[in-house]
Amino acid sequence: MVKFREVKPEEVEQVEGRARGRHSGPILRAFMESNLYMAMLDRKGDPLLKDRPLMAIYSGLNQAIQKHKLPISMRRINGEIYLKRIDRKADGTPIPDWKEKLTYYPKRTQDIEPDEEKAVDIDDAIEDAVEDNDA
Repeated sequence: MVKFREVKPEEVEQVEGRARGRHSGPILRAFMESNLYMAMLDRKGDPLLKDRPLMAIYSGLNQAIQKHKLPISMRRINGEIYLKRIDRKADGTPIPDWKEKLTYYPKRTQDIEPDEEKAVDIDDAIEDAVEDNDA
């Protein structure tokens, strides 16, 4: 039988805030609207991010950047996340061909061609191993 445990109202906010991807949109939108060329993400000031693992934040941001093809490059250095604009230079000069510089790699296909020999006779394998040991 299914059992339930009562949850206090202060715990509900923590549970709702842990949903995947809920942090990515606001962070990336704020970075784009800040008009900064390069910035470090300050996780300590945000109660939803400070307890979240660094790799979870990085992964969520990376997926959102790739999915929406945003002009943002991201790096993880010494336990910190750095965001950088790739649609303009540090002095504010726009880069018109920034979309050509996106380095997103397609997923690898699972189409693997089988070898000509599909089955191996165990007796032949044992004989080959014995012959290799004798030599």
